[in-house]
Amino acid sequence: MAEFVFENEDLTALKGKVIVIIGGSSGIGLATVELLLLIGASVVNGDVQALEKEMAGAYEFIKTDITKWEELLVLFNKAKETHGRIDHVFANAGISLRADYLST
Repeated sequence: MAEFVFENEDLTALKGKVIVIIGGSSGIGLATVELLLLIGASVVNGDVQALEKEMAGAYEFIKTDITKWEELLVLFNKAKETHGRIDHVFANAGISLRADYLST
């Protein structure tokens, strides 16, 4: 199986970058937010729930429901207005249809 290995030094290129994360308040998204802030990136987190703790560094939370196009537009417009640019986007949040596929 192929293996992808990277070193912490490989992430230094993200220092000073503006990164929008959709779904950064828990799980993999939260771990990514914490890592990016540690590196020195500016992070804008769009999620339906705010973090329960304060984040150190250049962090901004914007309440965003990804099922609503207008709220996504607000997220990106505010990020660009605040920082002047957006360098990267991490589309971490997702939605799924709830269906009972096993009933007959």
